Parts: sequence; structure tokens; C-alpha cells
Amino acid sequence: MKSNLAKLAAVLLPYRFRIICTLAGLLGGIGGIVLGFLSGFFIDLLILRTNDEKKLQTLFEQSALKNSLIEEPFEGALQICSLSVYLTGNPSFAAKQIRGAFPLFAHIDWETLCRAAFSASIPNIDLVTECLASKLSKCSDTGLLSNVFGLLEAVEFGWDDRNGNKPSAYLSELLQVSCKKTNRASAYRILGVNETDALSVIKSAHRRLVSQYHPDTLKSLSPEQQSIALDAFHRIQKAYEVILELRNIS
Repeated sequence: MKSNLAKLAAVLLPYRFRIICTLAGLLGGIGGIVLGFLSGFFIDLLILRTNDEKKLQTLFEQSALKNSLIEEPFEGALQICSLSVYLTGNPSFAAKQIRGAFPLFAHIDWETLCRAAFSASIPNIDLVTECLASKLSKCSDTGLLSNVFGLLEAVEFGWDDRNGNKPSAYLSELLQVSCKKTNRASAYRILGVNETDALSVIKSAHRRLVSQYHPDTLKSLSPEQQSIALDAFHRIQKAYEVILELRNIS
């Protein structure tokens, strides 16, 4: 009997405020029941969302920092790793982009944090973006904020609009700041070069990255890893094509 009651309580727990508010609404007739149910529904939803955020934060931080001496270099760094890995599909490539976007933190072992983010397999990217926005809203360093958007611009390079809004657009909306986008900056950042670099330097960087991520080079990887590497390869190629176009080189 107790076991059955415990099971019933576990099933009803996520809906407790809907039930309580609906029962309270009985005193107000049909209108009270409807209003009570809707009030309870939104309270349950808010509590569920809050619990999900806590679980997400705990899951990612434990995964990222477990068996590691690495500390989060700044508020939101772990969420940045998660977004970058999600957008690139490649922990190593994501780490390179982060290192380039945050030169003051180049000494941090971003690869370890990005691999942890990749292992965490966080499905709700909007929730990660919301957590990042919450942390960045408390940051007074405008330079850091600019670097975050610069990074997202690069890792979102080649974004398919059929996937919905970019995380950077959602982050911009949450923080109520404008986010200026340019393919020029993204393309150069993808290859890890500067806009002032000579064409020979850019070609050398392109050759190095293509060699590293070319499908023929990574035949020994699993099909899933090959797919991830192929996405990075296409991103590199697209960036190189944009740079050549910007420089009027056919």
C-alpha cells in the first residue's frame, strides 16, 4: 500500500501546483477552476525550468572540472565551451577558436574543457545560452562581452537558417545589446589569421587546417568523428573562399 502511494506521489509531484491551484479554484466555479489550473501550470513550469537550470549547471561543471585542476577562468566560460562545441561539433576546433577569441586566457587548457563539454552532450542549447546570459549580465567588462560575440560569430560561420535563430542572436536579445555581424571577421578568425596578414600566410594557414581535417587524413576515426571532422573541413573551406572573395582573388 505504501509502495503504491509512493509511486502515485512521484507521478503527481511534477503537477502538484496544478492540482493544488485547481482544487482551490473549485471555490470560484468554472472560472476559478480554469484560472487555478493555468496558475498552477505556470508555477509548475517555472519550477521545472529552474530545476533544469540547476541540473544543467551541476552536470556540466562536474563533467568539465572533474579530475582536473582547471578552474573556470571567468564567469560563463563553461557555457562558452558548451556553445562552441555544439556549434562546431569538434572540441579541438572549438578550443582553437576560444583561445583566439580570448588572448588574455590563452594559457587555459581550453581543450580539456571543450572535451568535457562534448562528453556532457547537453541537448538544450537555448538553456545553455540563457545560463550564459545570466552570468554575462553581471559582468562589467565590455571587452569580454565583445570577445564572446566575436567568438560566437566565428563558430556560427556557415549557420543554416533552417535551424532557427543563432545562439548569438538569442544571447543578444537576452542581454539587450546589439550584435554586429560581419563575415569578414568570422572568416579570418576561422583560419586563425589577421586581416592584415599577407596572402601567403593565409594560404599557409588554410593548407595546414585542410591537411588536419581532410576526410582522407581521418579515415581511421569512427563514422561519428569523421562526420564531425567533415563539418569543420567545410567550415574552413567556406572561410577561405570568403577571404579570397573579399580580396578579389578568383
